[in-house]
Amino acid sequence: MNPPPHDGVRQGQMNSDMAPGLQKKRMSPSSGLSAYSIGVGKIVSINAEEMTATMRIVIGENQEFQKSPVPITFPGAGYRHFLGAIPTEGSYCLVGWRPQDSGGDGNTVGEKIPVILGWIVPGVWSGQDWLPTQPFPPEEFGFFPKDEALVAGVYQKVRHKLRHMTEGSIVASSASGSDIVLDESVLISNRRLNEIRLRDQDQALVMRSLQQYHAMAGARIYGGMVQRDGLFLPTQMFSDGKEWDSLHQMAVNSDTGELEPRTEQDLPDSEFAEGFLTPSDIFQRSLNADGLSGAWGPTMQGNIDPYVFLQRGLFIDNRGVAQIREAFDPAVYGGKSYYRVSVPQEDEPLPANSANSIEEATLTEYRIEVSHTSDGTLPVTEQTDGFDADRLPRSDPEELDTQGTNPNRAYIEFVLGSVVGNDPFNRDGRAQYGVPLRPVIFDDDGSANPQMLPAVGSPLKDHAASLFRIRPPTEEGGPESFWSVTKDGRVKAYLAGSANENSLELALLGGLRLAVGGRVDLNFSEGFSIKTKKGTTTNNNWGLDLGSEQGAVRIYGGGDTDVGTLAENVAPAGTWSPASASSVLIEGRNVVSLKGSQEVQMNSAYINANASMVQLSGLSNVQIDGGDQVAVNTKELTFTVAGKTTQNYSGPKDQLPTNGPQREVKFTSLIPGLVVDKYSIMAGNREETIDLGSHKTSIKIGDMTYETDLGKWKARASNNDLAIDSFQGMTGNVSVGNISFDAKVGTATFAATLGATMKSRTGRATVSGTLGVFLGGPGKVGNIVSSSDLDPLSGLPLATYGMGSPGHQIGIPIA
Repeated sequence: MNPPPHDGVRQGQMNSDMAPGLQKKRMSPSSGLSAYSIGVGKIVSINAEEMTATMRIVIGENQEFQKSPVPITFPGAGYRHFLGAIPTEGSYCLVGWRPQDSGGDGNTVGEKIPVILGWIVPGVWSGQDWLPTQPFPPEEFGFFPKDEALVAGVYQKVRHKLRHMTEGSIVASSASGSDIVLDESVLISNRRLNEIRLRDQDQALVMRSLQQYHAMAGARIYGGMVQRDGLFLPTQMFSDGKEWDSLHQMAVNSDTGELEPRTEQDLPDSEFAEGFLTPSDIFQRSLNADGLSGAWGPTMQGNIDPYVFLQRGLFIDNRGVAQIREAFDPAVYGGKSYYRVSVPQEDEPLPANSANSIEEATLTEYRIEVSHTSDGTLPVTEQTDGFDADRLPRSDPEELDTQGTNPNRAYIEFVLGSVVGNDPFNRDGRAQYGVPLRPVIFDDDGSANPQMLPAVGSPLKDHAASLFRIRPPTEEGGPESFWSVTKDGRVKAYLAGSANENSLELALLGGLRLAVGGRVDLNFSEGFSIKTKKGTTTNNNWGLDLGSEQGAVRIYGGGDTDVGTLAENVAPAGTWSPASASSVLIEGRNVVSLKGSQEVQMNSAYINANASMVQLSGLSNVQIDGGDQVAVNTKELTFTVAGKTTQNYSGPKDQLPTNGPQREVKFTSLIPGLVVDKYSIMAGNREETIDLGSHKTSIKIGDMTYETDLGKWKARASNNDLAIDSFQGMTGNVSVGNISFDAKVGTATFAATLGATMKSRTGRATVSGTLGVFLGGPGKVGNIVSSSDLDPLSGLPLATYGMGSPGHQIGIPIA
């Protein structure tokens, strides 16, 4: 609600407020009526540097101006202590007079000089209501700005301010709006209501501000909006091409002919180029073709020579010219330059300064930085003194692309909110100063390259929302470790340390459960070991359980183990060695099981299974495929087939006839008479079929026997067959061809118990012998009479008489 309008407060009302109910008597000290008197004065002008004030007496001394300034008095002051405040124009004071000299005739006193005895609060009620007052209404006299300047301190409009107080309260208020209130609590507040409060009710410390900066020995805390001011120096330190401190500050106006103050356009050009560093004259240098010349004054050491230490801080180059990035657009208020980092846009090289635009939202942070050591001096930072002298490097800037050379550089950095670069004093840090960062662990090709990179141009989800980073403070240094959470909740971490030591050692008294919604990639340079003592789950005793519900599982070893294997036994990749080392070792104290609900596959150039016992069990099928060869070496080989065995041979090998038979069986026993190949059929038949080819059995020494206790043995060639039957005997049928038995050495015997028959159905049956033929049988014994025999009586062949054995011929068979 707006306060009601006011036409101002009259002078009489103000006097009444200042001394209500008092009778006031004007008495001039110079009137001689009194040696001493007290009056009221109004401050007309202030000289804050000399702590003097010029006043006009409003009560006493005939209300005349005191042209000479008088000292301002304070509640307490001395050479080294001070308690007080500088008044403002228009303030009222209680005035007494002290004698200027000892002159006078006894009835009168000499000239007196006013002395400020105390201060009077004007317009008490107006101040508590924050109302404006002026000595006359606006319609009586209208001021223009020039008129207001002429009567400043005499006739001015004042907006009063006064905090409400109770008995015993102590209040300190500045005209600009800052307050200190001591009542039951403690309140320190500035004009924008940033405050520190020690609250009595709940004994709490309350701090409220847009920004908080804590500078301690070796530690810093930044809180609030992200603000980066470490690159800004006062613009007055650098030349803008004009000579502002010219000896002639007045110039004649060519139009009016009057002497007037020079404008910026009338200032002469400076001898220093724009952007050149121009500190105090004692440090000043000039710039020539060869670079910086010597100082005008005494030679300065590097630690106090601004051309040296500002170059170390990368504020100027080696020619003394400022090299701050032009993309920074600092806001300036009350002489303070500041840059607040807004949400970056993809098309901007740097985030905009949100302090210059109310439309830009500012990133926020809570940052803690800790140095490894401290020299015990009070910290001087860009937020305490406008210049970060604590972390200013102490060596040449060309060396600052490493770890920096100032021991005060933060070696521990912890950030929550938005991670924005805050190290302006080395090459890498300067490129990231004031820029949001993003953590990167792997390059696009998948190789590990952990680092923090500028995030401008990257999606907001990739920006870092937290950071813990440590730079090794050891002499040997080393890469920094960090872990960070991105703004979409992903964790990216890099743990450094020595390659010969563990970068992470973690012990958990309880269990560990991880639920990972995406893929897990673990890349190890030196190795990976998982060891468990026992299984403690309620469902099983598995000490290690690796599984994938929907995805595949792959175990790959790219090297060769040297455990129990000599280096010379390691075979090159893709080759085979009788004692090659293992790339993947799966070992179990008792049993190692491989189980697949559908199939278990082993694919390799060579598969070597070595065990005391190898057992393969296939509930349905067991299939062994050897592309070139399958070799089985054992003392005893047993096949037990409950169903059917089928062997298929195709070849010859590689379709070359010279590669020999398709199947070859060899027995190398050296014991004669030992059975080396034995077939036993409990019940059933055995068949062999050769569609095209021959069957040959050769025995060099030994017997060949075919036996059947009950049944028939039969051999057939087309329509010719030979059979031996358990009951029918031996039968041979030759439908086509002849029957020929020829004993080249020895005899041929045909014997039968009941009878023997030799018969030729259509031709002649011939029995011949070189020494004769013997036909024997029971009954008649003798020679067979032939028609060619001679009759002993006549000497003629018996054929003459028709005698002989018809159907039997003796001699050379007739074809």
